[in-house]
Amino acid sequence: MDLYMFQGSQKQQGQAGGLKFRQTNISDACDKEIRGRTIQHIARFFYQAGLPLSTTRLDSFKEMIEAIERYGVGLKPQSYYEIRVSLLQKELNYTNDLLKGHKESWATHCCSIMLDAWTVRKCRSIINFMVNCSLGTMFVKSIDASSFVKSGDKIYDLFDKFVEEIGE
Repeated sequence: MDLYMFQGSQKQQGQAGGLKFRQTNISDACDKEIRGRTIQHIARFFYQAGLPLSTTRLDSFKEMIEAIERYGVGLKPQSYYEIRVSLLQKELNYTNDLLKGHKESWATHCCSIMLDAWTVRKCRSIINFMVNCSLGTMFVKSIDASSFVKSGDKIYDLFDKFVEEIGE
């Protein structure tokens, strides 16, 4: 009811420089109120989940909002199981399809294998394995190296297994 009660005229600058009054559309005010509540729920989700606010700049975030809009009323959220199993598997397949071109170029063109080792705050050692080719750098896998000392022999063994995994 509040949406209907505060409706009134808004002043606008006319083309000839004079003031003219335009009646505010009740539908515009309802849309503004509904949008405000909706984006507040989205913001609350970001705050509670501890997501970086820069996530809103991702194309996939915008695509998600547009997909929800196209679906319309009655969209049921995915279950924990769906997002953890079936949807994750679909996304993995989608990502592998995107990277097929990279993998094919490894066999025909030169590529570089890269390792990036670092330690997180909780003293866990992580080693990232990547392949760089003319199409760009692709992250392949990561291992937790906390259980062993990063010696030259152990790094060589890991590197050798990785080369065998992707092919010489």
